[in-house]
Amino acid sequence: PLSNRRGAGGEAAGVVFLFLQFFISLALLMVSIYFMRQLHVMMSADPGFRTKGLLNAVIYPPSNRGSWTNEEWEAMIEKKNSQTQIVRQRLKSLPYLKGIDVDHDFINGSFPTKLADGSSIDITYMTGGAARMYGLQLVEGVLPDDSLSYEDYACVANEAAIKALGIKNRETDLVQFADRIFWSSETDRSSNPPYRIVGVVRDFNTGRQSEPVRPLIMLFSTWEKDFLFDARQMEGRNYLLDVAEGHEADIIRDLKDLEMELFGTSELRYQWVEDQRQELYREDQRTARIFVTFSLLAIAVTCLGVLGLMMFDVRRRFREIALRKVNGATFRDIALLLSRRYLIIFGIAAVASLPVSLLVVHRLMASYTIRTSFAWWIPLVSIALILALCALTLWYQVWKATRIKPYQILKEQ
Repeated sequence: PLSNRRGAGGEAAGVVFLFLQFFISLALLMVSIYFMRQLHVMMSADPGFRTKGLLNAVIYPPSNRGSWTNEEWEAMIEKKNSQTQIVRQRLKSLPYLKGIDVDHDFINGSFPTKLADGSSIDITYMTGGAARMYGLQLVEGVLPDDSLSYEDYACVANEAAIKALGIKNRETDLVQFADRIFWSSETDRSSNPPYRIVGVVRDFNTGRQSEPVRPLIMLFSTWEKDFLFDARQMEGRNYLLDVAEGHEADIIRDLKDLEMELFGTSELRYQWVEDQRQELYREDQRTARIFVTFSLLAIAVTCLGVLGLMMFDVRRRFREIALRKVNGATFRDIALLLSRRYLIIFGIAAVASLPVSLLVVHRLMASYTIRTSFAWWIPLVSIALILALCALTLWYQVWKATRIKPYQILKEQ
């Protein structure tokens, strides 16, 4: 009797263990599939601006000189003036290069600035050419042309900024910053003129698609574009290059050849805008990998648990299986006999894991502004995958059970 109670207690513990393994595996797998789907939706969603075919490149290597004598400075400027002309001619001669402009790190280049009323809004610097390269969609007004400068105190706002600032009439309402943003040697720094809004663009999201669109003010000037080919401003100057489709490898090769020819190095510093945007999701990708890893571990442990319990179950029921075979039981009969309990446990775990998975997804996505739906096929795929793996494990043990010889089992027991 004591051994029977111990056997029953061990069997009950095994059932509880198996239920927990099924439950954890199903819940983790459903959350993993959902998060992978959410990540795919975010990464493939239209951010509201163009990314494909745009290259951010720094052609000129940074100087390692901290100071210059007048003679050294003049010699350096003369040398770089010559190099600048070569760069200008070479870039303009590339048939697949559709545009050249200044890049202000459009993805990460905005920063918060205080307004006169104490609130904060993001601002970024831009040129009209770059705005057109990025495909910003004009809602009203104009995108500045080559005649605009910082001294004109003009800006372009996105729709979120118009709403946040409470702008009623774009042509009359002004944007007043708390401190002066631009000045030069000829500027009266005691004054702080307001900015007029010359254009409004459709909202776009330079951050992760899970984050809300930030109100943004863009300050335009064309004189920075002239600095691309100004020898005095070459250090650290970023180029925004519009490359025709299919010539991605060509532009990298030609820029490296150009650097080798002018500076003796082919260590080109560049980044595709599309790749730059994908990097915003590095943390989400890491989270997705963690979920997938734990899901695979849980499934492996579940299969091992099923294997161990099934081996114990088959061994314990050898005599019963032998008697059934003597009475004409088929493989199907024995398979149903041995797997019925596991299927019941699996079904209960599947039902219990679904609301828990929905709760976990709701908590994880609470801060996301864009959320994909928990599709009906996610639990079905999870159940089918784990059930298939466990079925293979069960089938192997059932196959072994049907291979026993009844007369040997009955003789031994």
